[in-house]
Amino acid sequence: MTLFNEMTAGESYRSVQEAAAVRSWQLEPQAAARVRVLRRARRDAEVRAIRVRRILLTR
Repeated sequence: MTLFNEMTAGESYRSVQEAAAVRSWQLEPQAAARVRVLRRARRDAEVRAIRVRRILLTR
């Protein structure tokens, strides 16, 4: 799970913008589920990259 303190300012701004945009869309349930899965996968990848960077910087 991504914490806002783990995100850059641009990443957190983008995720807030996307959440607002998706809420305003009238998506079919299946399409909305696909959007959520893709967003979660991207967020997980961003968090993994942050953790790897932290590990590499502390060596």
